[in-house]
Amino acid sequence: MQEINLSNQELEHSDVGHMLTVLPTNSCVTKIDLSYNKFSNLEIFKLDWESLFKMKKSIMEIDLSGNELNDNFAEVISGILDQQQDVKTHFNLSGNRISEENLRRIEDLTTRNRGISAPSTAVSGVTASPVAAVDRQNVNR
Repeated sequence: MQEINLSNQELEHSDVGHMLTVLPTNSCVTKIDLSYNKFSNLEIFKLDWESLFKMKKSIMEIDLSGNELNDNFAEVISGILDQQQDVKTHFNLSGNRISEENLRRIEDLTTRNRGISAPSTAVSGVTASPVAAVDRQNVNR
C-alpha cells in the first residue's frame, strides 16, 4: 500500500493518531490524504507530527486541504521542517485559513530540504513550478 486515502471521512484526531502510530512499520506508504475532514488546530496538534517525520522519511505527500487549520498549525509544521532538514514532504494546505506568509515559509523550507531551487513564480495563488512544496490553491476561502 503506497497511499492512504482518508479524505472526506469526518475523522477525528484520535482516528488518525492510531494510524500514525502504526505507520512507521509500513515502509511503502508515500502519500497520506486527510483532506476534508474538518480538523481544527486543536485536534491536529494532538498528533505527534515530529515523531512521525523522525521515523517515517518516505512520506512524500500529506494532503490536509479543506480542513480548518490556521497559522498556528503552519508554524508547528514550519518548526519541524526547519529542525529536521531531511523531511522532504509536500503539504497540500489549500482551503485552510493559513496566511500567504506562512504558506510561503513552509514552501521555502520544503524546497530547501529537497535541495531544489525555489519555485519561479506564483500566479493567482497557484505556484507555477511543478516542484512546489505547498499547494496554495484556494487559500483563505
